[in-house]
Amino acid sequence: YIDLKNKLGINKPNENNLISYEIRDINNNLIATKNRSDNGTGKKYWIEPKGVKNKELPLYNTEKIPTYSKDEPLFIVEGEKCAESLTKHGFQALGTITGASSIPNREVFEPVLDFTEIYLIPDNDDAGYKHMTSIKQYLPKSYMLDKWIDKPEKYDIADFIAKSNNPDNDIKNLVSEFYSSYIPNNVVPSSVPFKELGTTLYEDYEKNENFNMATAKDLLSYEPP
Repeated sequence: YIDLKNKLGINKPNENNLISYEIRDINNNLIATKNRSDNGTGKKYWIEPKGVKNKELPLYNTEKIPTYSKDEPLFIVEGEKCAESLTKHGFQALGTITGASSIPNREVFEPVLDFTEIYLIPDNDDAGYKHMTSIKQYLPKSYMLDKWIDKPEKYDIADFIAKSNNPDNDIKNLVSEFYSSYIPNNVVPSSVPFKELGTTLYEDYEKNENFNMATAKDLLSYEPP
Protein backbone atom coordinates (compact mmCIF):
# COMPACT_ATOMS: atom_id res chain seq x y z
CA TYR A 1 0.00 0.00 0.00
CA ILE A 2 2.81 2.44 0.91
CA ASP A 3 4.76 1.57 -2.25
CA LEU A 4 1.64 2.15 -4.35
CA LYS A 5 1.00 5.53 -2.73
CA ASN A 6 4.55 6.61 -3.43
CA LYS A 7 4.39 5.50 -7.06
CA LEU A 8 1.12 7.39 -7.55
CA GLY A 9 2.54 10.47 -5.84
CA ILE A 10 -0.16 10.47 -3.16
CA ASN A 11 0.99 12.17 0.07
CA LYS A 12 4.57 11.71 -1.02
CA PRO A 13 6.84 12.70 1.90
CA ASN A 14 8.46 16.09 1.61
CA GLU A 15 12.19 15.36 1.39
CA ASN A 16 12.93 18.64 3.19
CA ASN A 17 11.11 17.30 6.26
CA LEU A 18 12.80 13.90 6.21
CA ILE A 19 14.97 13.13 9.24
CA SER A 20 17.02 9.96 9.53
CA TYR A 21 18.65 8.51 12.64
CA GLU A 22 21.36 5.87 12.47
CA ILE A 23 20.92 2.96 14.88
CA ARG A 24 24.32 1.44 15.71
CA ASP A 25 25.43 -1.36 18.01
CA ILE A 26 28.01 -1.01 20.77
CA ASN A 27 30.80 -1.71 18.23
CA ASN A 28 29.60 1.21 16.08
CA ASN A 29 28.25 -1.06 13.35
CA LEU A 30 25.30 0.44 11.47
CA ILE A 31 22.34 -1.87 12.12
CA ALA A 32 19.41 0.13 10.75
CA THR A 33 18.15 3.60 9.96
CA LYS A 34 15.03 5.09 11.49
CA ASN A 35 13.34 7.62 9.23
CA ARG A 36 10.78 10.26 10.12
CA SER A 37 8.82 12.46 7.75
CA ASP A 38 6.05 15.00 8.20
CA ASN A 39 4.12 15.54 4.99
CA GLY A 40 1.38 17.62 6.55
CA THR A 41 -0.80 14.67 7.48
CA GLY A 42 1.19 13.72 10.56
CA LYS A 43 4.55 12.24 11.45
CA LYS A 44 5.45 8.93 9.87
CA TYR A 45 8.19 6.57 11.00
CA TRP A 46 9.77 3.59 9.32
CA ILE A 47 12.85 1.41 9.73
CA GLU A 48 15.26 0.44 6.96
CA PRO A 49 16.06 -2.27 6.06
CA LYS A 50 12.49 -3.52 6.02
CA GLY A 51 11.57 -6.45 8.20
CA VAL A 52 13.79 -5.44 11.13
CA LYS A 53 12.01 -5.67 14.49
CA ASN A 54 12.56 -2.42 16.34
CA LYS A 55 12.28 -4.17 19.72
CA GLU A 56 15.49 -6.00 18.90
CA LEU A 57 17.43 -2.93 17.79
CA PRO A 58 19.96 -1.19 20.07
CA LEU A 59 19.02 1.99 21.88
CA TYR A 60 19.84 5.20 20.06
CA ASN A 61 23.44 6.26 20.96
CA THR A 62 24.41 2.72 22.03
CA GLU A 63 27.69 3.12 20.10
CA LYS A 64 28.62 5.92 22.55
CA ILE A 65 28.41 3.68 25.62
CA PRO A 66 32.15 2.74 25.51
CA THR A 67 32.95 6.47 25.78
CA TYR A 68 30.51 7.06 28.64
CA SER A 69 31.65 7.05 32.27
CA LYS A 70 29.84 4.43 34.32
CA ASP A 71 30.17 6.61 37.40
CA GLU A 72 28.35 9.55 35.79
CA PRO A 73 24.56 9.84 35.39
CA LEU A 74 23.09 8.05 32.38
CA PHE A 75 19.74 9.22 31.01
CA ILE A 76 17.34 6.94 29.15
CA VAL A 77 14.67 8.91 27.33
CA GLU A 78 11.92 8.35 24.80
CA GLY A 79 13.12 9.00 21.28
CA GLU A 80 16.16 10.18 19.40
CA LYS A 81 15.40 13.90 19.63
CA CYS A 82 15.38 13.84 23.42
CA ALA A 83 18.62 11.88 23.53
CA GLU A 84 20.32 14.36 21.20
CA SER A 85 19.09 17.32 23.26
CA LEU A 86 20.89 15.89 26.28
CA THR A 87 24.11 14.86 24.54
CA LYS A 88 24.46 18.32 23.01
CA HIS A 89 24.82 19.65 26.55
CA GLY A 90 27.40 17.08 27.55
CA PHE A 91 25.11 14.60 29.28
CA GLN A 92 25.20 10.84 28.72
CA ALA A 93 21.95 9.79 27.09
CA LEU A 94 20.32 6.89 25.25
CA GLY A 95 16.96 6.93 23.50
CA THR A 96 14.39 4.23 22.91
CA ILE A 97 13.37 3.90 19.27
CA THR A 98 10.26 1.74 19.61
CA GLY A 99 7.82 4.51 20.40
CA ALA A 100 5.85 4.56 23.64
CA SER A 101 3.47 1.80 22.55
CA SER A 102 6.10 -0.89 23.09
CA ILE A 103 9.48 -1.40 24.75
CA PRO A 104 12.82 -2.84 23.62
CA ASN A 105 13.72 -6.40 24.53
CA ARG A 106 15.53 -7.01 27.82
CA GLU A 107 18.80 -7.80 26.01
CA VAL A 108 18.93 -4.27 24.61
CA PHE A 109 19.66 -2.92 28.12
CA GLU A 110 22.48 -5.30 29.01
CA PRO A 111 25.25 -2.80 28.07
CA VAL A 112 24.03 -0.36 30.77
CA LEU A 113 23.50 -2.72 33.69
CA ASP A 114 26.77 -1.74 35.36
CA PHE A 115 26.14 2.02 35.31
CA THR A 116 25.94 3.48 38.81
CA GLU A 117 23.17 6.03 38.18
CA ILE A 118 20.46 5.56 35.56
CA TYR A 119 17.63 8.07 35.18
CA LEU A 120 14.47 7.33 33.20
CA ILE A 121 12.69 10.40 31.84
CA PRO A 122 9.32 9.74 30.18
CA ASP A 123 7.31 12.03 27.97
CA ASN A 124 4.48 13.65 29.92
CA ASP A 125 1.59 11.39 28.92
CA ASP A 126 0.16 8.07 30.04
CA ALA A 127 1.87 6.18 27.24
CA GLY A 128 5.23 7.70 28.16
CA TYR A 129 4.93 6.78 31.84
CA LYS A 130 3.84 3.23 31.02
CA HIS A 131 6.77 2.99 28.60
CA MET A 132 9.38 3.94 31.21
CA THR A 133 7.66 2.00 34.00
CA SER A 134 7.99 -1.15 31.90
CA ILE A 135 11.66 -0.40 31.22
CA LYS A 136 12.27 0.07 34.94
CA GLN A 137 11.50 -3.62 35.41
CA TYR A 138 14.71 -4.30 33.48
CA LEU A 139 16.61 -1.69 35.50
CA PRO A 140 15.26 -1.98 39.08
CA LYS A 141 17.96 0.27 40.55
CA SER A 142 17.20 3.11 38.17
CA TYR A 143 15.35 6.29 39.09
CA MET A 144 12.29 7.51 37.21
CA LEU A 145 10.86 11.01 37.05
CA ASP A 146 7.31 10.36 38.26
CA LYS A 147 5.57 13.45 36.91
CA TRP A 148 6.34 16.62 35.02
CA ILE A 149 4.59 18.89 37.53
CA ASP A 150 2.52 21.66 35.87
CA LYS A 151 3.83 20.71 32.43
CA PRO A 152 1.61 20.33 29.33
CA GLU A 153 0.62 17.02 27.78
CA LYS A 154 3.46 15.28 25.89
CA TYR A 155 6.08 17.59 27.44
CA ASP A 156 9.54 16.01 27.30
CA ILE A 157 13.17 16.67 28.17
CA ALA A 158 13.77 18.30 24.77
CA ASP A 159 11.06 20.85 25.59
CA PHE A 160 12.61 21.34 29.03
CA ILE A 161 15.98 22.11 27.48
CA ALA A 162 14.58 24.32 24.71
CA LYS A 163 12.79 26.54 27.22
CA SER A 164 15.67 26.72 29.69
CA ASN A 165 17.99 29.70 29.94
CA ASN A 166 20.62 27.55 31.61
CA PRO A 167 20.10 23.91 30.52
CA ASP A 168 23.28 22.59 32.12
CA ASN A 169 22.32 23.84 35.57
CA ASP A 170 18.61 23.10 35.21
CA ILE A 171 19.22 19.50 34.16
CA LYS A 172 21.49 18.98 37.17
CA ASN A 173 18.75 20.41 39.39
CA LEU A 174 16.27 18.10 37.73
CA VAL A 175 18.49 15.14 38.59
CA SER A 176 18.53 16.21 42.22
CA GLU A 177 14.73 16.00 42.26
CA PHE A 178 14.95 12.27 41.63
CA TYR A 179 16.51 11.84 45.06
CA SER A 180 13.52 13.40 46.83
CA SER A 181 11.52 10.20 46.31
CA TYR A 182 14.20 7.53 46.69
CA ILE A 183 16.75 6.35 49.23
CA PRO A 184 20.16 6.13 47.51
CA ASN A 185 21.09 2.55 46.64
CA ASN A 186 24.25 2.56 48.75
CA VAL A 187 22.29 3.15 51.99
CA VAL A 188 21.53 -0.20 53.61
CA PRO A 189 20.25 0.18 57.19
CA SER A 190 21.71 -2.36 59.60
CA SER A 191 18.24 -2.90 61.07
CA VAL A 192 14.73 -1.77 60.24
CA PRO A 193 12.79 -0.29 63.18
CA PHE A 194 9.03 0.16 63.02
CA LYS A 195 8.08 3.69 62.09
CA GLU A 196 5.08 5.86 62.75
CA LEU A 197 3.11 7.23 59.82
CA GLY A 198 4.59 10.41 58.37
CA THR A 199 8.18 9.63 59.33
CA THR A 200 10.97 8.22 57.20
CA LEU A 201 13.62 5.64 57.90
CA TYR A 202 16.34 7.45 56.02
CA GLU A 203 16.12 10.68 58.08
CA ASP A 204 16.59 8.77 61.33
CA TYR A 205 19.25 6.54 59.85
CA GLU A 206 21.37 9.60 59.04
CA LYS A 207 21.14 10.75 62.66
CA ASN A 208 21.54 7.47 64.51
CA GLU A 209 22.67 4.03 63.34
CA ASN A 210 22.10 2.37 66.75
CA PHE A 211 18.69 0.88 66.09
CA ASN A 212 17.32 -2.08 68.01
CA MET A 213 17.24 -5.21 65.89
CA ALA A 214 13.74 -6.50 65.08
CA THR A 215 13.41 -10.29 65.41
CA ALA A 216 11.41 -12.53 63.10
CA LYS A 217 8.90 -13.01 65.93
CA ASP A 218 8.51 -9.23 66.23
CA LEU A 219 7.89 -8.92 62.51
CA LEU A 220 5.30 -11.70 62.44
CA SER A 221 3.34 -10.34 65.40
CA TYR A 222 3.44 -6.69 64.31
CA GLU A 223 0.25 -5.14 62.94
CA PRO A 224 1.07 -2.11 60.76
CA PRO A 225 -1.04 1.07 61.16
